[in-house]
Amino acid sequence: MKTIIVLCVLLSGAIVYVAIANKNSKQMTTRQKILKAFYPIIMKVGKKKSATNTAQQKPMVDFYSLEIKLNDSTDFKMSSTKGKKVVLVNTASDCGFTAQYEGLQKLSQQYNDKIIVIGFPANDFQQQEKGSNEAIASFCKKKLWSHFPHCHKGRCS
Repeated sequence: MKTIIVLCVLLSGAIVYVAIANKNSKQMTTRQKILKAFYPIIMKVGKKKSATNTAQQKPMVDFYSLEIKLNDSTDFKMSSTKGKKVVLVNTASDCGFTAQYEGLQKLSQQYNDKIIVIGFPANDFQQQEKGSNEAIASFCKKKLWSHFPHCHKGRCS
């Protein structure tokens, strides 16, 4: 009986925490709200040391020589980004931080002459980008977010 009471109290606390963490997130699904609330905790627990280029090694391929396939199947040459800051973003439509699309869109529009944002959708993280390339494009247009370029869905690993 005590175990059930403890579990009920913990569950109630988790529900209240998710509600508080998402008080301004009206357009998010329940799954997105839960992920958004617990993502910082998950990241702290699973934190790994980041790699640094201490040996100052040159890249194997020049960034500006790369081409990527966009969501609409056109090719995008990174050489077209010369003179701008490039923000490469791993995106996911069914993530607790989907609302960041709106902020990235504003960044892209406000600093259009200085910054280019490119979205890289991937389904590697807890099945948060299950849709096809067409579904991803439709989602972004429907929400009036991210009219910045998106690549074909790929893998991060």
